[in-house]
Amino acid sequence: MTLLPFAALGLALVFAFVWKTSVRTPSGFPNGPKGLPVVGNLFDMPSRREWLTFTEWKKSYGDFIGMTILGQRIVILNSYEAVMEMLEKRGTLYSDRPNLTLFRKWIGWDWSLPILPFGDELQRQRKLLSQCLSPAASKTYNVALHEQALLYCKQLLKFPDRFQKHSRTMTGAIVMMIVYGHRVKEENDEWISLAERFSDLLGTLGVPGSHPVDIFPSLWRLPPIIFGSGFAARMNLMRTILQQLFREPYQQVKQKMADGSIHPCIAQNLIETHTASTGEITEEKSIMACTAVSYTAAVDTVCFPCLRSGVKANLASSQTVASLDTFILAMMIHPDIQKKAQQHIDDLLNGSRLPMFADRVNLPYVDAILKELYRWQPVTPLALPHRNMKDDRYGDYFFPKGTMFIPNAWLFLHDEEYFPEPSKFIPERFIDEDGKLATVPRDPITISFGFGRRVCPGKYLADNSMWITMASVLALFDITKPKDAFGNDIEPDLEYESGAAVSRPKPFKCCITPRSDASAALLMASLEQL
Repeated sequence: MTLLPFAALGLALVFAFVWKTSVRTPSGFPNGPKGLPVVGNLFDMPSRREWLTFTEWKKSYGDFIGMTILGQRIVILNSYEAVMEMLEKRGTLYSDRPNLTLFRKWIGWDWSLPILPFGDELQRQRKLLSQCLSPAASKTYNVALHEQALLYCKQLLKFPDRFQKHSRTMTGAIVMMIVYGHRVKEENDEWISLAERFSDLLGTLGVPGSHPVDIFPSLWRLPPIIFGSGFAARMNLMRTILQQLFREPYQQVKQKMADGSIHPCIAQNLIETHTASTGEITEEKSIMACTAVSYTAAVDTVCFPCLRSGVKANLASSQTVASLDTFILAMMIHPDIQKKAQQHIDDLLNGSRLPMFADRVNLPYVDAILKELYRWQPVTPLALPHRNMKDDRYGDYFFPKGTMFIPNAWLFLHDEEYFPEPSKFIPERFIDEDGKLATVPRDPITISFGFGRRVCPGKYLADNSMWITMASVLALFDITKPKDAFGNDIEPDLEYESGAAVSRPKPFKCCITPRSDASAALLMASLEQL
């Protein structure tokens, strides 16, 4: 008898699931692969490198590919012009996010900027971050970025074979220092480790958005234990960790401000500018939220549902880790480009010092390499999903309210009309006849960090971090292919991992060595001046 209520609930869920997911395709909705009853196109979705499949499907279905997965209508946008019109010009209409009831209600992640629905809280947090991460404001963090780039180079000098680990550590250190004024002194930093633990637990939940509570949001009012004691325990643990990440670093900032030991940081800036004469901090919860999401992103995983494999949304920190891996790989397999960039740096500095941000205007080829990195292997080949809040039309197409839109950024950056020989790494495509940085119709930085009112607010900070790190590495090190026992080059695997938070190279080996003894000495001298 005690099992009867659960059996009744299960039967009700089955009938509700069939009803909920059996949606009719409205007139004018884009064509796409023919799906199955109930699950729709769930089994049509590729398990890896989805953007390549969507690019191939364009030959059959065109610029708009319409699908349904578990009752959710999805449109793949293969047209850059449509993205500019819909997500940019009509941005208010297309700025919503998919429902993630499990994350928002059971885990308590309802404050997270990337998954917030369109509304007042989203606009509050974006306004707060814009005052700290605008192009002008981002320059105030250049000293910290330069310092971390030099520390990264120091680790490359000591342990060159651990370059991918160093990239992750450096990126986490940048975020923690800039957001909370917290210096990461070792790889096993308490806050980074806690965020990584949360990330690991997140990965055990299966495909984001596919849980019954996401399909039937009203289920959140029931206790999670209806899905098993193990599941309920994970929910409780994740909620506890998330509350720690949300509150404790912020409270440490307030304590350090009180005792005068705080390092300048975003949290301090926001607290000071929003403290009333009474001492009350206005919009404090929003301040806590937008700072917390900045550093939880440092461990790579903020999830969104849309495909069978799951599309993961990343913030600027994840971008930087993956972009650094791609930079090392690109320089290793293109020694001529590496040497050309080094020559530009040598001609400007004569080995007297390391590059600084003030040198950026005089080193356009380094900028061209960075733009080509964004284009050649975009970190987010599929941009974050958007959702429309009202019915809308584009040309002959009709999109019902609640449709999810996924821009195929990879296709936009590999369009042969704008980027001839798109599979090749050619920084010169961004250099004009006078040797200066060229203005191009599709600047990769405007595509790589999202669209419309959901663009990554940290993109200028990430771009600055990438530039100073690349310039420092090029000035100091040679990056070459490893050798086998017979002295022959070991060719790297150019495969990229997909289905993770971002697209990044699979683990690979390379040789990173100082260009000369003088280079190593210059690095150590620069570190002593910090």
